[in-house]
Amino acid sequence: MSKKKDHIKNKVGKPPGTLIYSGEKISKEVRVQLLKYNEELFEFIEVKSLEQIDSFLKTKTDDQKLWINVIGLTDVVFISKLGKLLGLHPLVMEDVLNAFQRPKIDVYDDYLFSVLKRINFLTEGNTEFDNYSLVLKGNIVVSFQDAHDDYFGEVYTRIKNGTLLFRKMKADYLYYVLIDYIIDNYYLAGEELYERIENLQEELMFSSDKDDLEEIQSLKKEISKLRGAIRPTREILTMLINDDVNTVSHEVAIYLRDTLDHQTQIIETIESYRDSITGLMDLYLSAISIKMNEVMKVLTIIATIFIPLTFIAGVYGMNFKFMPELEWKYGYPAILVFMVVVGVSLGYYFKKKHWL
Repeated sequence: MSKKKDHIKNKVGKPPGTLIYSGEKISKEVRVQLLKYNEELFEFIEVKSLEQIDSFLKTKTDDQKLWINVIGLTDVVFISKLGKLLGLHPLVMEDVLNAFQRPKIDVYDDYLFSVLKRINFLTEGNTEFDNYSLVLKGNIVVSFQDAHDDYFGEVYTRIKNGTLLFRKMKADYLYYVLIDYIIDNYYLAGEELYERIENLQEELMFSSDKDDLEEIQSLKKEISKLRGAIRPTREILTMLINDDVNTVSHEVAIYLRDTLDHQTQIIETIESYRDSITGLMDLYLSAISIKMNEVMKVLTIIATIFIPLTFIAGVYGMNFKFMPELEWKYGYPAILVFMVVVGVSLGYYFKKKHWL
């Protein structure tokens, strides 16, 4: 949250389109992967300079598709120059560098720009979300990611294997595949949450402690993050399916409808998980209440058993001169036996009533 506040402070008073990196990555390294393909061609290189990208843009034929994948956003100067080379609006580049940008889509004269949240699976079942920005401009797809990993390695493999559908379709199909891949990964996050909810529910049936409360709060946070990442994607998919967006072909719009169905299904599942978390909280409070009632019941029974014993001890603790039992030889052991009988009798009575 402090990082977000710092970003807001840095943006206050700055003109629109001012490029400021707001992520948390430290490395200044920026990698650019360039993939050129069609039905017969597959060429992949690690770009070393902007001049190489410019050369590929100028020599690309009409039937060739280009995928420019930018890995790392910390070098603001390089990202700015790349945006100018690709003819992208400064506001687009500002959103690319904004790690707190919500998912959205903007339609420009000759290209589409969209931002989605890609999921990263961490240890202990936790997840985090990074922005993934996509630009579709003719037969060119440009993607920007802050995380230094090969998130779309499977997509590379699909293109390299040369499936006819992928090689024949225009770049808007690649644009769809990247969006679909991101949304499909939300299924995995949903399954992780489901397993954690099920395990916690079983645990709460037998015991509950402070760690369970922390786990419930962690689940609520994860669900809130996942819901915030997924819900805005409906706007993106709906606009892409709309016939007014001429950048996406009718054939690809059909696939996007299927992705929209997936998105709707995930949202409904996440909403049901929110209800489950509420149920877990109720179950936790009930378990704590039951445990407290058990403790109070035991203490009450102990107190009840000792009330008559305390009364007897109090009677014989009075300092009256004429108490015949005080002079009796067996008075002390008799009173002890009587107190034991009273205590055992009360215990038997409580046991018979199923209070113990």
